[in-house]
Amino acid sequence: MMTKTLFVLLLVVGWSEPASAIPAFSRQTGASCRVCHFQNMHGLTKYGRDFLKNAFHETEEMKKQRLKIEERLRRKDSDRQ
Repeated sequence: MMTKTLFVLLLVVGWSEPASAIPAFSRQTGASCRVCHFQNMHGLTKYGRDFLKNAFHETEEMKKQRLKIEERLRRKDSDRQ
């Protein structure tokens, strides 16, 4: 039983992926992590992919896009309440 448990634990740890979120972006812009990441954090949104492709720099056009996304997320959150 102990061997099975250890095997499963090693398998799970070996398969897990390291976190790749950059909380500094969220702190710098005040943006929610959901702007770049899907809710489960395993994938990037279109904005997140664009931010990554642009070497983690936000252009003015990207900033406009982010502000629209944030507004949409705020409306979605307020609808849930």
